[in-house]
Amino acid sequence: MAGPMGGSQGWQEKGFGLLRKRLEGQIREFVVADPSHYAPDSPIREYEYPPHFTSELHFERQLDWEDYYLTRAGLPAIGESGCIIFWLPLPPAGWSLPYAVNTRRELGCVIGLMEGAHRWSPTTKIQVVVGAQEGFSGLSEIQRSLSSKSRTKFPVYPTLEETIDAAATLIGV
Repeated sequence: MAGPMGGSQGWQEKGFGLLRKRLEGQIREFVVADPSHYAPDSPIREYEYPPHFTSELHFERQLDWEDYYLTRAGLPAIGESGCIIFWLPLPPAGWSLPYAVNTRRELGCVIGLMEGAHRWSPTTKIQVVVGAQEGFSGLSEIQRSLSSKSRTKFPVYPTLEETIDAAATLIGV
């Protein structure tokens, strides 16, 4: 799951809960790569990878970890299914710091993956779903870029629930 962490008001935890509920009974196991740091009593903790580390890999920086899992989810290996889920909530009222800076970088990486995949093989598609609250800054430009690289009108879902449903549908559940 990708999207703003600073000032995010807990959307990741809610998104994980929605995804878990949607996939329950449909598939045996799933992995959510989310770099958020949760409270010790969060129900997500039992599913959480330690930051920057899995049993196979060690990453020096969180951005390296994020790039690895963006690619892995967007271009799943043969026999796997995956999907990048972006949720773009509005910043909290009164938020004065730059907002969603790394998220915009991640979106740029995904748009680059889409372009590269299409050049490599016109039938290769990056598995990505984007949802955003109305009024998210720069959303029309984001949607225009995604539509251009996907060569179709790229949908942006207006609620986290619709975004999670679209992701589950995309992976075939």
